[in-house]
Amino acid sequence: MWKTNLACILYHHRFFDDQIVIFNAISGQTHIVNQLCGDVLELLQQCPLNSDCLAKELAQVNNFCLDNDWFSYIESMLADLDKVGLIEPVMS
Repeated sequence: MWKTNLACILYHHRFFDDQIVIFNAISGQTHIVNQLCGDVLELLQQCPLNSDCLAKELAQVNNFCLDNDWFSYIESMLADLDKVGLIEPVMS
């Protein structure tokens, strides 16, 4: 399960040609992400989700093929978002 990092204040939705500027107030870093990544952050702000549920929701909304490549892509995106501190795993 993943959620947005609650210690971070994420300011986003400044769009530039399908890119979103996200400012992490805790780290002081600015990130430029694509629309899909922005969708991931929005969904995770609403409630924690595991990677499979997130991949299924995003595939359905965007009318993408739900296959192994898609699941791998989402897993990679989540790892990148975790690495820069925008999301974190939910500890049970």
